[in-house]
Amino acid sequence: MMDRDIGKRLGFWPEGGEREFATRPFYYFFQKNEDERILANLMNFFGAVAERWPTAWASVDRGAMLNKTNGYNGLMRFFKNSYLNFATSPTVVSKSDFAQLLARSNLEDKDFNTTKFPPGSTGASKLYRELLESSGLKVSVTKL
Repeated sequence: MMDRDIGKRLGFWPEGGEREFATRPFYYFFQKNEDERILANLMNFFGAVAERWPTAWASVDRGAMLNKTNGYNGLMRFFKNSYLNFATSPTVVSKSDFAQLLARSNLEDKDFNTTKFPPGSTGASKLYRELLESSGLKVSVTKL
C-alpha cells in the first residue's frame, strides 16, 4: 500500500534494485504501471490454491477458513515465499508452478477449519508455517 501511495502522490516510483525485489517483489510492477502482471500472479496463485483444495476453497460452512480472512492472510504470507521461489526478477509465475509447490503440502480439504487454524493472527500464522514447512521453502526476511 505504501508503494501505491508513493506513486500516486509523486506520480512516479523511485528506481528499485535487486534488494527491492527481494523485499517488495511487486515494486517493479507498480513502478512500470503493470498492475495486470500483479493480478496475473495473484490469479495464478489463488487459482492453484482453489484447484489444490477445491472443497475447502468453495466451502461456506461454519468453521471453514481457507476462503475467509484468516486463510487469505496465511496464504498471502506464503505467496511471497512462493513467488520468490520461482522468480529472481519481476515476472509472472505460472499457475502450474504454484500448483507443483502446493502439491507438496499434506494438508487436506478437511484440515482447513477453525479448530486447526483458529480465528485471528494465530490461525493465519499457523497456516503460513505449515505451508512453509510442507513445501520446504525458507522464511522471507521481511513480512509482506
